[in-house]
Amino acid sequence: MNTIKNTNISFWIKTSVPIVLFVVIITLVFINMRGIIRGVQISANIDDPQSTTIISEISGNAKNATYLSLNGREINLDKNGTFNEKIALPDGYSVVTIEAKDAFGKSAIKTMEIYKAPKGDTVAIGNITNNIINN
Repeated sequence: MNTIKNTNISFWIKTSVPIVLFVVIITLVFINMRGIIRGVQISANIDDPQSTTIISEISGNAKNATYLSLNGREINLDKNGTFNEKIALPDGYSVVTIEAKDAFGKSAIKTMEIYKAPKGDTVAIGNITNNIINN
């Protein structure tokens, strides 16, 4: 009887240890890949939109992006996905569109609607869309 118990315990140890290791490895891989699975994520800010000058600075981050465009014009990203670009925002209504793509064909678009009153009286900023497109 004692031999049967030792055999069962040995069998369960030999069987369960590889299964537990496999589950731990798959969990760690999934945790590390979650950024790639989510795709591109864009965050952007317009610095000092109440400025009376026509030039404004747009900065932000595009996580997991390999390509970034601002109103259809390609802009540079650093290795962390950070960007910083100057853009002309005249008085009145303007639309700023940022599009990012990753290496796997996923893309995201962030559109910002900006109203700049003449002579810097009032400025309203609003996000109208933040779309993720999977191709």
